[in-house]
Amino acid sequence: MVFGSHAKTRAMYSTPPCPSLAASMAAYRRRSFSDNQLKNRCIIPSISAAYPCIPYSLIQNLLRSKDTTPQAIREVILDHILSELEGAAISSHRVYQQAGVGPQNIDLFELHDAYTIITALSLEAAGFAKPGEGVHFGKEGAIAIDGTLPISTMGGLKARGHPVGATGVYQLVEAYQQLTGTAGANQTKDPQIALVQNIGGTGATVVSHILTREA
Repeated sequence: MVFGSHAKTRAMYSTPPCPSLAASMAAYRRRSFSDNQLKNRCIIPSISAAYPCIPYSLIQNLLRSKDTTPQAIREVILDHILSELEGAAISSHRVYQQAGVGPQNIDLFELHDAYTIITALSLEAAGFAKPGEGVHFGKEGAIAIDGTLPISTMGGLKARGHPVGATGVYQLVEAYQQLTGTAGANQTKDPQIALVQNIGGTGATVVSHILTREA
């Protein structure tokens, strides 16, 4: 469970929000998954639903622990669950100040959705949702191509792959395509300002850019 979410809500962030994934030459995975496919594909421990990539420090602490009871292991894991992206919040705040805009001015958000929970936490850190409410932000279609805040319009990292350093470069290219009206079947409606955010590690390094369309 993540802030009261359930599997169907999390699945919304696990699948690319773009309806034309097959038309995207950038997509590595060019097909969408139904709710049933996502639900029945595999069984993942509930702790993975909260944060599917365990930090190295967690593994070290587990190896060092002399108490290997389930309760002790659970306590170590809970101490390492990522529930906010402080670095992303700082980076977003600074880039907003530099550009003289705010979350209300952003038409497109190219976020670093390497893991499902990062999508929700990024929406919160960038000011689009209150803490704990990011996972519910897209329920009404807000993050779709025709929504109020389209995100990752070519399918995100899960669809096109995550070549680490090259990911940030691609994010900028995708934002450029959207702002210049050259995104093809995945084009959003008349975007003027895009926020691009790339995250390194577990949120320790964050680089944000704001791109605007030339008048």
